[in-house]
Amino acid sequence: RTGWDRWLENPGGLEARDQRVERVELREMHGWATLAQGEEVSRRDPDRLREITARLREWAREPGMVFGAERLLEVYRQVDDRQTDLPLWRTELPPLLAPLHDPVPAGLLPRMVDLAFDWFTAEGFEEMHPLEQATVVFLRLLDLHPFASPVRMKLTALLVAGFYTQRAGLPPLIVDLGDPEVSTRFDQALEAAFRMLTQPLIEFFTEATLRTMAEVGEPESV
Repeated sequence: RTGWDRWLENPGGLEARDQRVERVELREMHGWATLAQGEEVSRRDPDRLREITARLREWAREPGMVFGAERLLEVYRQVDDRQTDLPLWRTELPPLLAPLHDPVPAGLLPRMVDLAFDWFTAEGFEEMHPLEQATVVFLRLLDLHPFASPVRMKLTALLVAGFYTQRAGLPPLIVDLGDPEVSTRFDQALEAAFRMLTQPLIEFFTEATLRTMAEVGEPESV
């Protein structure tokens, strides 16, 4: 049996496992603050991060739950609490994340985001492995880059992509880009993904998931 099998069996109880995952997730999320160029991610308020990660777990366990633009905006509001009554969608082109990154014009964002989430319900998408689904979601959201802040955009995309692993019973995607070595590997995988070479990014997220599972459940493989 694989580590995934044992993880899904949940020998320690769902609530206890959630608490262990939450501790790992909140710890790693705070590493993102070092990338925010002097701006704190969600003001380093653990209650806000805990609230949105708990909400994502609830959504992932809700039968028939379909993610969409409104859920995306809800996640971003928690990640970037500087935003109040200001428009959440970016109003100009964002910084490029890779040489081949070609984000859509701001005026097209609402429609393109809706189309993306429609595609994430297609039969072909549903047939993918959950980690492949999460990678596709993460990459597409970064490609569209609907929000202005690059750091908060990456964290939002990571949280939303983690919805697709959690609905399959896996842990969320937990990556500390405040770690220079991890950040370098991530940048290399992301640059390759924008060249249509997604396998390095899938492997990156697979390794991250295995680390999380090992910390809270001792798996062998997914």
